[in-house]
Order: sequence, then C-alpha cells, then structure tokens
Amino acid sequence: MNKKLITAAVFAGLFASPVSQAENTQTYNIPLSRPGDPIHLDADLSSGSIRVIGEDRDDVEIEVAGSGGERRIITPSGAKPIPVSSYALDIEEEDNQIEIDTEWGSGTVDLTVRVPRRANLELKTVNDGDISVTDVTGSLDLDNVNGSITATGIRGTVIAETVNEDIIVELLEVTSDEPMALENGNGNITVSLPPDFGAELWMTSRQQEIYSDFEVELRPNEPVFKRDQQGNRIEFELEQKIIALINGGGTRVTLETRQGEIHIRKVMN
Repeated sequence: MNKKLITAAVFAGLFASPVSQAENTQTYNIPLSRPGDPIHLDADLSSGSIRVIGEDRDDVEIEVAGSGGERRIITPSGAKPIPVSSYALDIEEEDNQIEIDTEWGSGTVDLTVRVPRRANLELKTVNDGDISVTDVTGSLDLDNVNGSITATGIRGTVIAETVNEDIIVELLEVTSDEPMALENGNGNITVSLPPDFGAELWMTSRQQEIYSDFEVELRPNEPVFKRDQQGNRIEFELEQKIIALINGGGTRVTLETRQGEIHIRKVMN
C-alpha cells in the first residue's frame, strides 16, 4: 500500500458518525516499505495523548480514540446537542517514515501506536494529554505543553520538554554521545541512567533540591549574563548552571526545571 492509499483509507474510516467514544475508536495496520529496518515516527496533536509501545513486529498499528466536545445546533426552538464532533486524521508512510497529523474541532484524539522496537520518534502534543513511550531503541524527541512525559525501557537518547507536569525517563542503555536535554517549567524531572554511564550534567533547579544516586564531582562554572531587548523594553537575566560529573564525565545531559525537583537515579538490574 502506497502513501496515497493509506491516507485515503484512513479518511474514509473516520468520517462515519459514531455515537459513543467506544464506537469512535478505529485501528489501522500500516505496512512498512522496508520491514525489519528501523522506522521514524512523527506524530503531532493539538489536543490528546500519545502512547508508543515497542514490540517485536514488522508493521505499525495505530489505534485512534476520539472523544467529542460539546457542540450544538442552534434552531428557532432551541439548541440541540451534537453527540460527537468530527475530526480528520492523516497518516502517511513512505520509506519507513510515518507521519500522523490530526485536525480536531473540539474534544481530544488519543493515539496508541505499536511500533517495531527500533524506532526514532518525534512526538508532540499541546493540550489535554500525556506522552508515554515504552521499550523503544532509538532517538526520542518528545514535546508537550500541559501534560507529562514518560519514557521507560529506552535504549538510545532522549530530548524531552514540557511546561507543566513531570518528566520521567529511564535509559537502560545510552547508544550515542549526542547531548541530551530534559527541560521542565513547573514539574519534577526524574532520570534513571545505567550505573556505568559517564555524563556531564548541566543542571538548573531554581527553587528545589537535587537528589542523586551517583556520587558527583562538581565543577566551577561562571554565571551566564543574558540581555534581551524588545523595543524600548530591556530585560537582564543572570543564570548559573550547576555542572556535575558522574563516572568521570562524558555525554552532556541538561536537566532544567524552574519549580520542581531533579532526581538522578541508577537503573536497577
């Protein structure tokens, strides 16, 4: 099945008018152009949760659950409720690259995606949902605004950012020297690392404590002075990162939260 046929089939299935959330759940199995090779999944939602599960499989299964918001038809005799809002879903697969995009008038769209274990992920959602990933080997780029981010059983690298709720990341193995970053506005950050992993931690926790299962070697660091001018308004900010080495140093890992705590744990075998 080529890219155009996948997209058309998904649209045809979604424009029915189910009357309950259970009936508004659809499942699609997407064949891969190169079964057995790593995939790249890019999913972008405006409202809803994304759950990705790594499995021993050669295709991708996507379950879509839509829940309607409150919509009404206004008539001369009064307002009549519409049971379910409509939404549009676009899924494209080409050369093991899978893109999922949704357009939603009201309510949420929740995705559960079952993928081969070797998968690079770019996942983004804004409102009314969390991001969770389990048992995946690859590069993860996870972006949320008003929900949590959880990634467990990961072999690879992780970049994660959210404004509200917590970030929890468990790395069983780090497979690259590429820098990693976990950034949070108002929640806690918990990262579990292999016991022998060497890292240079760049940390900012403005109001709470930092807890580490690892012994650390603190390094001196000069404060960073930032100047931002917008029109006639000038803003100055003085910020100092905490630099700590674990196991002699290595991969740079940025851990930043304004309101929350930072927890650095050892992966338990």
